[in-house]
Amino acid sequence: MIAFLINTSMRQKDIELKIWISFFSLLSALFLISCDADKKSNERSPGEVIAIVNNDSIYYSDIDKQVKQQIFDELNRIYTIRQLALDETIDERLIEQEAEKKGLSKSKYLEIYYKKYLDTGSIRRFVSYMQYDSFGINDLQRNIRTLNIHSTEGEKLLVEKYKKYLHVRLVDSLKTKAIIISKLEPPKNFEIDVNGLNVHYTGNLSSSTSLVVISDFECEYCRKYYNIYEYLFKKYQSKIKFGFVNFSPYISICAMAAESAAKQNKFWDMHNQLFSQDQLPDTSQIFKAARQLNLNMSKFKSDFYSKEVSDLIKNNSQKCIDMGLFATPTILVNDNVIFNSSSKEEIEKLVEKSLVREPG
Repeated sequence: MIAFLINTSMRQKDIELKIWISFFSLLSALFLISCDADKKSNERSPGEVIAIVNNDSIYYSDIDKQVKQQIFDELNRIYTIRQLALDETIDERLIEQEAEKKGLSKSKYLEIYYKKYLDTGSIRRFVSYMQYDSFGINDLQRNIRTLNIHSTEGEKLLVEKYKKYLHVRLVDSLKTKAIIISKLEPPKNFEIDVNGLNVHYTGNLSSSTSLVVISDFECEYCRKYYNIYEYLFKKYQSKIKFGFVNFSPYISICAMAAESAAKQNKFWDMHNQLFSQDQLPDTSQIFKAARQLNLNMSKFKSDFYSKEVSDLIKNNSQKCIDMGLFATPTILVNDNVIFNSSSKEEIEKLVEKSLVREPG
């Protein structure tokens, strides 16, 4: 645009030169603006303003701390989706590379590969291995159908399943010779400072490795996964420090019972009694359990109905919410939140890793 304002009496070459200078200056400016905007969008600061209410700023950090665990869980789900897609892409890339080496298309290469192994003897061994001859072959469409392998549909489905089996076997063989470097990393665990919470500890109290279960006595999944945590306790009780934090949406009688028993140094005894029962206990069953534990029943009942104990449970749950927690059970290994709280393998792996780093 600047070039058109230049005096028309100037020589043509000067006009063209100034036009090009202006054009590249404009491009440079746009490039810098674009880079800056992209950098800002990708490096969003926790202190960045997300909303303004009557001149009062709300920051990303204000929001994120409220939903810390939800964000962590969603990032892990995204990671899992990407990992599955990456695995599939790697598998297909390996086959494509092998096909290129032989000067074939991927589909033609697979056709030749399948034909090589699609003989009666191989299929018969596959049928025996998968026990299709005894139980039939499942066809999953809208519903699961079990087909006879000797029927027309069954034979067709059998060939399809055998091809998938061969496909997996091919990829596995190619992976043994390939150099694969994955740079996909899972999201970093976030920490919870349990020092401000009401935590009940047992096990090796001097250990620097801790496993804390943030749980609810009346939560279905907490009760379902109790056997996993009981297994871990029995295996590592002499090596690590175990903790329990009560976190529930309401003040349950089970939580009241456990905290009341804690006042007589019997928290873990009551904890085990409550979780080992098939059904949620009522008040009479809780009092029966307290008597079996030889608790002072007068004191136990006084604490059980006290405002002090109910406030303790209520305040502890609110602190968990304030820390960004929302789900039970939540597992912490050395204060780090574990994504899959039902994975015995993942928890054990982190515990073992921590124990290796312990002195002595």
